[in-house]
Amino acid sequence: MSSPTIKTRILIISDTHNAPLSPKKHRNPTPPFKSPLPSADLLIHCGDLTMTGQLEQYHKTLDMLAEIDAPV
Repeated sequence: MSSPTIKTRILIISDTHNAPLSPKKHRNPTPPFKSPLPSADLLIHCGDLTMTGQLEQYHKTLDMLAEIDAPV
């Protein structure tokens, strides 16, 4: 008897450098990614979270990551 197939959607982003999801909040007219990102079951962030590692930048990045529709 075979096991049922379980599909897992994985979203991988990298080097966001505390960029917001909304282009309106970004100084760059062509932000690195556009909202909304696809829904996923698992979000993996690779590379740099911030530009210089300041605590305020980490807080902004955590806020941005919380906006992504991915429970893990």
